[in-house]
Amino acid sequence: MKLGYLGPRTNSEIAAKSLNRDFEHVVLGSMDEVIKSLSINRVDRILIPVKNSVTGLIENYLQRIEDYKFKVVDEITVPIKHSFAVARNRKSVGFIMSHGQVLKQCADYLEKNYAETYKEEMKSTDSSARFVAEIGHGAAIAPLETCRYYGLIVKDEDIVKNNYSLFYICKKWW
Repeated sequence: MKLGYLGPRTNSEIAAKSLNRDFEHVVLGSMDEVIKSLSINRVDRILIPVKNSVTGLIENYLQRIEDYKFKVVDEITVPIKHSFAVARNRKSVGFIMSHGQVLKQCADYLEKNYAETYKEEMKSTDSSARFVAEIGHGAAIAPLETCRYYGLIVKDEDIVKNNYSLFYICKKWW
């Protein structure tokens, strides 16, 4: 059975890997792709983040589940640990990139430490870390292993305490 989710190296992938099921993982580049992949039968199930302990409901995913008439078949709650990392050999940050939901979850940390720094939303935490690593400038907020994968210098780990997200596993209704 194929399970689609946002990835690679994202909180969705962490959640997918924590499932005690024998799924074939299908990594997709955006949440729109995740939802579309189920609607066109590319995958049998999808993993969608729906609620966060810090920010509440995530995006409009509950509405999209209803609009597409997907059926929730299971759920999983996972701890979310964001790390703040910069490009190698950079003392100044310049800008901060991450998934929009992550920027919301980290709002207090960012206001306290980087209030005047430009923030940019990306389609995933992986894409933000990859971009910062490739251009050699700026900062990204992503899971620790993602930051390490791209060779970023981690300045702060677990920057939002008591942060959990609820994910739904969905299938087509029919």
